[in-house]
Amino acid sequence: MIAYTRMKGLDGVAITDHGIAPRSGLVERIYGRIIAIPGLEVETEIGHMIGLGVTDVCVHGRTYAQSFIDYIHRLGGIVVLAHPNPMRIGDSRYTRLSRIDCVEVLNASLRPYRVAYTRNSRLAEVLGAAKLGSSDSHIPDTIGDSYTIIECDSVNLKDIIEAISMKLCRPVGRASTISSRITRIAYKLSKLSSMIDS
Repeated sequence: MIAYTRMKGLDGVAITDHGIAPRSGLVERIYGRIIAIPGLEVETEIGHMIGLGVTDVCVHGRTYAQSFIDYIHRLGGIVVLAHPNPMRIGDSRYTRLSRIDCVEVLNASLRPYRVAYTRNSRLAEVLGAAKLGSSDSHIPDTIGDSYTIIECDSVNLKDIIEAISMKLCRPVGRASTISSRITRIAYKLSKLSSMIDS
């Protein structure tokens, strides 16, 4: 992952596995000069959410969105609505929640890409949230297809999280190629198959 991150010209990467955030200190040791923003992705009643800037956290199974938001804020992190792609901009599933910090408006895996971007951007504006871009990579080839430019001179995690929460960021990128998407699907299927076999 480090080599691909550097090759794509990125300064950093968010590490957000499902249900578990990296151990404190582990990220710094593994990624060295690449800035690594630790976090986790969880499933809620409104879809996936991400907690950024947190370590040593484990959330099993499905959780309630507002409970997750409150928990991540208590830990000093920020909350991202991950690839929501709402059918209606004023969707009450999202607007009833308090303190959503960011919306992933660009996700290289979503189709149709531009339609999803437009819907998610409008949702971010309704919520008063920062707009983020993400490649949502499960394979190295798609790292950096969509990403976020953060206006922050510091490499300190706390400063980066603060810059994002102050909306000093913008999403850029493109949709992942069809061949990359096929590779990603094959990877997910092989992972699922190995889980079933074991």
